[in-house]
Order: sequence, then C-alpha cells, then structure tokens
Amino acid sequence: MAQAEGIPARTKAPEAFLGISIEKLNGISKSCFGSEVIKKHADYERLLRSTHRFRAINEHEFYSLAKDIARITADSIDSNALQKIVSVPPGQKRGSLKSLESVLASVIDPMEAALMMSPLFGAYDLRLADAHLPPSDIETVYERVGAERNPPWIEQGARLLHSVVSSLSSIGAAFANAPNDA
Repeated sequence: MAQAEGIPARTKAPEAFLGISIEKLNGISKSCFGSEVIKKHADYERLLRSTHRFRAINEHEFYSLAKDIARITADSIDSNALQKIVSVPPGQKRGSLKSLESVLASVIDPMEAALMMSPLFGAYDLRLADAHLPPSDIETVYERVGAERNPPWIEQGARLLHSVVSSLSSIGAAFANAPNDA
C-alpha cells in the first residue's frame, strides 16, 4: 500500500543496520578493550551486501541466510583478542561466541549476557539446522532468533536479521556503558 500510494513505510530494513551495528560494536570495543570484536575478512563486504531478508524465499534459503549471518558474526569474531580480555581457564576451550559472551558477562550480569547473545548463537545453530538438528531442537533455535517455522520466509529472514542486529547493538551499548575498570 505504501508503494502504491507513494508513501514511504515508517519501518526500516534490518539488513541496512547489520554493517552499521558491527561498525559501532567494533568502534566501542576498540575504545574499551583496544581491539575490534569482529574482524573483516576478504568476503566480508560481499557477504554484507548479500545478507538481506529477500533471500529467504524458502526454508533452504532461510538457512543459507543464517549461514552468511554466522560467517559475518560468529566466524569473524576475534577470539584471540577476546580471550586476552577474559582468559580461558586451563583445560577448557572457548569458541568465538562463548569468548564474546565471557567478555560481555564481565561487564553485565551473566544471565543478561546470555540472553543478549542468544540470537547470535541461534543464527549460528540455524546454519546447520536443516542437516544436523533434530526437529525437537529446531524449535528452540527458531525461538532464540525470534522467528517461527511458518512462512512467509521473507518475514522470518527479517526477524532473524532484526534479532542479530539488536543483539550486536545491545552488546555495543553494554560495552559502552561498562565501568572503565571492568
């Protein structure tokens, strides 16, 4: 209706804010901790351009979108830098998302940090969902990213992107508002 009447919609596309939220998070983390959370790799710009809700035209493409979101976020997190901020106890391993969650939990309540990180973990889990997760687990993953298993898929893609962008923005805000001695 907005297009037919020539009235722009008041909503904003979540994919437009993915790169912005990453840039802000990186700027804040560099200021607070001396390093950026998300490293840009050779495919970063291409992935960012192709990461939009209109790719999610069916379940397979929804998972493909989640895969690219995970490549931009979880796969690009600088675990080494984060593990210098909050070290990994001897004998334990900590992946990129858990490393970010540990740093976040050092500046806010750990339960709040886990909730804030949930969409990033959910997007990571969705990347493998159609091939590896049992049907009982997939519902939980969809909940983590604020999506449902019902079409229209484009709307689910928008929800996925929105939850990831919100998560990144919230993490950046938490770091920005953390006491300097955290």
